[in-house]
Amino acid sequence: MRTWKLAAVAALAGSMAMGPSEAQQPQTIKLVYDVHFGGMKIGAAELEGAIGSDDYRVSTRVKTAGVVDAFFTATVDGESEGVLDETGALTPTRFRADTKTSEDKQLVEIVYEDGAPRIAEAVPAFKKKSYEIVAEEQTGAIDPISAAFQALAPAPAAEVCNDRVEVFDGRKRWALALSNPRVEGDLIQCDGVYERIAGFKPKHMKRQTEFPFDVSYRVGEDGMAVVERISVKTDYGYGVASLRSAQPRS
Repeated sequence: MRTWKLAAVAALAGSMAMGPSEAQQPQTIKLVYDVHFGGMKIGAAELEGAIGSDDYRVSTRVKTAGVVDAFFTATVDGESEGVLDETGALTPTRFRADTKTSEDKQLVEIVYEDGAPRIAEAVPAFKKKSYEIVAEEQTGAIDPISAAFQALAPAPAAEVCNDRVEVFDGRKRWALALSNPRVEGDLIQCDGVYERIAGFKPKHMKRQTEFPFDVSYRVGEDGMAVVERISVKTDYGYGVASLRSAQPRS
C-alpha cells in the first residue's frame, strides 16, 4: 500500500516557490469542488490545509446549494489536526465536525491517544444502538477530514491511484481504496471503492458493503497530480464532484 509523502510534497513545493530561508514555512493547499447530481448543482465542498515539516492542520466546509436549498439545507464545518509520522503518513490528534441541517444538528469531537480515537464530545449525545462499535477499539483508522486531505492533496503523478485508508467518523468505520491507474495524456483515471466495515445497520451490511466510484487526476507541468473529478453511479443518476479551483495551481 502506498503512503502519501505529504511532508516531502510540501518541502518540494516550498523549495521551488520560495527562497532558502522561507522553504521551511508551512505550505497551504486550498481546493474547492462543486457537487452535482443528475446534472443539477446540489452543493459545494471546500478544503484548506497547511502542511509543516512534521504536522498538518485542515479545515473543511460542505454546504448544500442550488435547487436543493429550496427544501433542505445542510452545512458541515470541520477541522482536523495531527502529525506526520516518519513515512509521511497522516496521524490525527484531534477532529471536530459541526453538522447543521434544516432538520437536525450534531457536534462531534474526537481526540486520539496512542493512535486510539476517543469521543471527547458529542452534542446531542449519541443514541445507543445494538450494532454500535467502540471508539477506543478503532486504532488504525483516521478521521474523515484527514482522509479527505490524504486523498485530495496534490501528489506526485507516479504515486496516485495506489492507496487504501480506513476511516472512523465517531459512529462508523469504513474504507476508501484507489487502484488501477490509467494514463491518458495529462489525465490519470483510477478506480475507487467505498467499503462499509462496521457500525452500520445489519440490513445495510447484508445488502451491500462495497460501492465503486471513478476518480480523474490532472497532472500539472510540475508533475503533481490533483483530483479534478469524482463520479459515482447510483440508481437515481450520477453524482459528480468537479474541481472549481485549486491553490496553488500546478
